[in-house]
Amino acid sequence: MKRVVSIILLTLCPYLLMAGDYEKAWEALHKNDFKSATIYLEKTIKSGGPKKNSAIVTMILLKNMIGYDNDFTSQYFNPLKALKNPAPYAYAMWFLNPVLGQYGVKTGVQLENLQQLCADTLNYNGSINAAATYFMGLQNSCANNKKEAARWYHAIGALEEWSYVGPFDNVMGSGFDKDYGPLKSPQGTAFTSSNNNSPVNWFSPLYTTREGWNEVSSFFPVRSAVGYAQTFVNAPADMDPILCMGATAAMKVWVNDKLVMSQPQEMVTEMDWWKVKVHLNKGFNRVLVQIGFTENTSHPNFILRFTDDHYRPLKGLVSQPLAEKYQTDMSASAPELIPHFAEDYFRKQLALQPEDPINAVLLSRVFIRNQEWDKAKSVMKNWYKTFPKDAFLLNYYVECMSGANDRSDYEEGLETLKNMLPDNYWVLYSKAVKLENEKSYSEAMELVDKMITIEGERSVTTLKKLQLFAMQKKLDSMVQQLKFAYEKYPDNYDAVQTMYIYESRLNNNPVKGAEVLQKYCDSFYNFNMHTLLRDVYLNQGKTDEALRLMHATVDMAPYDLDAYSPLIRYYFGSRQYDSAIHYLNIQHKISPYYHQPIGDIASCYMQLKQNDSAVANFKRALAMHAGGFDYREQLRMLEKQTPIEKYFPVMDYYSEIKDYSMPTADTSQPYAYIFDEKNVVLYPEGASEQTINTAVYLSNKKGISRWKEISLPYNGVYQELIIVKAEAIKPSGARIPAETDGNDIVFTKLDVGDVVYYSYKVRSVGRGRLKREFWDKFYFSDYVPAKVSAYNVLVADTVPLYYEYRNGAGDKPKISKHDQFKLYSWRKENIKPIRKEYYMPNVSEVGEVLHVSTVKDWDVIAEWYSDITREQSREDFEINEAFKEIFPNGTANLDDLTKARKIYDYIEDRISYSSVSFRQGAYVPQKAGKTLITKLGDCKDLSTLFLAFARKAGLPANLILVSTREYGEHNMQLPSLDFNHCIIAFKANNKTWYQELTSNTLPFGVVPTALAGAQILNIPYDFKPGEKLGTIPASNYTKKSVVRRMDVTVKGTDAVLSSNCAYVGEVSEELRADYLHKTPEDVKDGVQNRVSRNFKNQVVLDNYSITNLDNRKDTLWLNTSFTVKNEVINVGDIHMIKLPFMDVVATADIFTAEPRQFPFVYADYEQLDDYITEMHVHLSGDIKFDQLPSATTLKMGEMSYSLEFNKVSDTHLVVTRHFSTDSNKTIPAAAWKELETFFNGIVKSEQKYISFR
Repeated sequence: MKRVVSIILLTLCPYLLMAGDYEKAWEALHKNDFKSATIYLEKTIKSGGPKKNSAIVTMILLKNMIGYDNDFTSQYFNPLKALKNPAPYAYAMWFLNPVLGQYGVKTGVQLENLQQLCADTLNYNGSINAAATYFMGLQNSCANNKKEAARWYHAIGALEEWSYVGPFDNVMGSGFDKDYGPLKSPQGTAFTSSNNNSPVNWFSPLYTTREGWNEVSSFFPVRSAVGYAQTFVNAPADMDPILCMGATAAMKVWVNDKLVMSQPQEMVTEMDWWKVKVHLNKGFNRVLVQIGFTENTSHPNFILRFTDDHYRPLKGLVSQPLAEKYQTDMSASAPELIPHFAEDYFRKQLALQPEDPINAVLLSRVFIRNQEWDKAKSVMKNWYKTFPKDAFLLNYYVECMSGANDRSDYEEGLETLKNMLPDNYWVLYSKAVKLENEKSYSEAMELVDKMITIEGERSVTTLKKLQLFAMQKKLDSMVQQLKFAYEKYPDNYDAVQTMYIYESRLNNNPVKGAEVLQKYCDSFYNFNMHTLLRDVYLNQGKTDEALRLMHATVDMAPYDLDAYSPLIRYYFGSRQYDSAIHYLNIQHKISPYYHQPIGDIASCYMQLKQNDSAVANFKRALAMHAGGFDYREQLRMLEKQTPIEKYFPVMDYYSEIKDYSMPTADTSQPYAYIFDEKNVVLYPEGASEQTINTAVYLSNKKGISRWKEISLPYNGVYQELIIVKAEAIKPSGARIPAETDGNDIVFTKLDVGDVVYYSYKVRSVGRGRLKREFWDKFYFSDYVPAKVSAYNVLVADTVPLYYEYRNGAGDKPKISKHDQFKLYSWRKENIKPIRKEYYMPNVSEVGEVLHVSTVKDWDVIAEWYSDITREQSREDFEINEAFKEIFPNGTANLDDLTKARKIYDYIEDRISYSSVSFRQGAYVPQKAGKTLITKLGDCKDLSTLFLAFARKAGLPANLILVSTREYGEHNMQLPSLDFNHCIIAFKANNKTWYQELTSNTLPFGVVPTALAGAQILNIPYDFKPGEKLGTIPASNYTKKSVVRRMDVTVKGTDAVLSSNCAYVGEVSEELRADYLHKTPEDVKDGVQNRVSRNFKNQVVLDNYSITNLDNRKDTLWLNTSFTVKNEVINVGDIHMIKLPFMDVVATADIFTAEPRQFPFVYADYEQLDDYITEMHVHLSGDIKFDQLPSATTLKMGEMSYSLEFNKVSDTHLVVTRHFSTDSNKTIPAAAWKELETFFNGIVKSEQKYISFR
């Protein structure tokens, strides 16, 4: 980077030495001297010459930045008439006021420019003409001139006759590279839509956009999808046109089944942004477009044109949606994208004039128009770094950061700009808004007045003053300001709406208010204003006027499903069901695979008592939408079927509560389950419905504390929660309703002996390919008793169910048949509590647990997760820039382990672990670039970031889903997504490495204890079948050790100690977490506490040092010197000291007289695998060692303990202790007594004293 900056500065040297007026303007801009810059730019423009174009656009952009550019043409000239070769400049400044401004009705110079851009074929190519033609069409639409708008839209020359098929699954863009079938089948085949798991086929909508751009959200009315569009183009002869494409989506294009264009990122581009030369055969040619969108795209669309070399529409081409025979293109050559003309022009200008920043600014604006954020930033970044105090360059660099990943950098850039230019017009406005939000209205008004002083009265200041008067309740001033605003800006939406409110509410004249709205709607089309006026007429009883507006909305956008909704609601509400059905059928013909029109038609037939038609349509709607729970209920009612809940075993809940008496043996328990029941329905379409019924008896205050408030678990994204009942039941039978809010329940006025009873439903409809799947765990046993635990699952005959029952005799369900369902029932009664023991496994290991799943194997999970995460790890500008920092000299000469270490260190040095629900989803990681920018991420975010770097570095890597050890080694018995963690795996030195990324202090390559024995699922980047649930191999674990050398010197009654201790492996992370980034005082206090906790007497810390604290080496050294007061015991002339071991290897307090029932999870008790202590005891003065303890050697399986004493001299004793174990093992209950003997032997050995006299 420094080299790049140096090159820029070197190229500027002759430029600065030979500075003309234009160069002087830039010198002034670099100093934020806008007044001088303006003078020099005016001189340059006046004198003409080669810098005139640059000066004109620099002046426009400067005016745009420092205030209003509206007056540029009146103050100076029309830039389109003054610029030489105006086309690329017009494209870069398209939406600036001196050119066209934003979309809408145009007048004056903007209208003149628009007309010129449409008609001038000499100075502007066909791409510019077409974009202006679309602008002209939209202007006529806004002016209520639909017929004229249609003429302009048609003149764009876009293909308009399309058939469609979809939607298909595209969660997080995962469907982009999936083969869903339409490429190979242009007609006659029913495809399975993985979005709703129902058959779909090619269809031609009743109405399409016909505005050049093809809006597809009505055809695929879902939040994310892959859809296909095809048209058959009849060419009069063989030809090689240019295919021009624009889209709001990710997209692919095939011509005669040959892929000619592919863009995997969701972008919002202008028309013709992508272009490629293609071949059309004489006769019919198939054009297929794949369009992919997610929740990030609100209005997916595309536009496709065939043009000549000047981007003008080819004549003689006729397209149709119906399939025809065509000749498949079998050529092997790969088409190359043609650079956009404006991009190509400014790149050449940059090459010719590398010293002129304006070409970089203009090129960035070309990219910004098409949401090529990375390219825009790459163009501007070095200029900003070279001139970091140049507000002009910063302003236009900040505009490059408007992408979804750039919020943090964008905000930071804005704040820097505000500090640079505190009196800038738009900075003042942002400050005024901030003050308004803080309710500092007077201060905000002062800033608005200051803005008026700078630029005069503008709509933005007029309306802001109006708002501020209203907030201050200065009614007279507000009314005066409103009348001024309405008179001056009669076409301003906010001014008109506020005048309507004033007339209809404050003046209590609703007729006058409606006239204000009607006047606006007569001249302009604005959906929101038309909607408001429609509702006003309905409230006033002017039905005919309201219907006229509803029909006007339909006429304006007949392709839009929402346009028909007001008419449908009106006719349904007024019981004109036939009319409602008419418009619902239109919606259906626009989007034949959307469930809602069909379901609403069914509802209309219900009202008409035409039950057969209602049933048929409810079934069709349900086939399209598994989540149609209301459809199911209506169907069962119409067909007089048994209510679904009647299939489940009957339990009289209140009788169970009334009859419950807590067994005497259980009275010490804080609470007990009277019943805990879950009833599950798995419908054939893929949705599920769970009903949970629970009653808990509260036997003491601890039970009340546990149950006084609860949160019901559910996922707000794809589940609906319905609380059926929640109440506290007194011994008298009185029922006190609980307080509820969302999924939270609070039981008030609880007393010992009360019962909390709640019942709730969870309706689930998954997303994408896992939409049909279901998995669950049910715990029949717990640490408290239960009278009844029951799990019932009603499964459609077409749905497979796999189940496994652990740790009990209830593995065989009772199975019964009910219509098209099978009922599987498990029930246990009088279940005793699980006895708690020290360091026992969790309930999933020792309790009776039922696992159920419909997922056939782990490949289903692995493939799905691979697909949804692949897009998130794609490289972008931020990844590429960071990669240069990680590998400044490239990766060619580095081995894979070095690459991995460098990536790991980069991430851990810069990114902090953060998991917050509104930032992170349950399964899908953030884009890697966003994690890098925000410097925050959870486990899957950090792993995805590592993956992005690894793939760019050529390091084989993939994500690993983990169920950490705390959840047990059998948490998942059947395929599911019950993972709670994510790590990265990579291959280096012929070995697979597993790396945890959520700790900034963990040594590289160390597998932490939480992953020992944990269940893992490999997620290959490019999926291949064969994945199984497994664990991390034992060979990947690094031993955790403490190696300590101690010197103990006896001085009178005190012991003076020095300890040099090496903490090896994961244990070094703990010390770093304790001491890193702390003040010296806090570190000293921490060390003092660490050494003091091993002694009962006073400890005085003399000094300490820590080595490798501020890095992640696998060994951290803590060296301490301290004195323990009165540690020596005197008995007559004999003195004794207990061996001062600073590391406890075993304790006896975990053992009780009762026999052990469950395994001992040793990893929860022990952190280390090796304790090595070498202690040198020195005597001072005339005393000598007396009697020495005998050596000890103990062994239990793989665990061994030795304690040896070596008397070097009468005053020097060496004590060596070595304890070796495997902390990751679990010790079975049968070995508990042996462990007790082993540990007691260690404890006894370490309680011995050394005597001397």
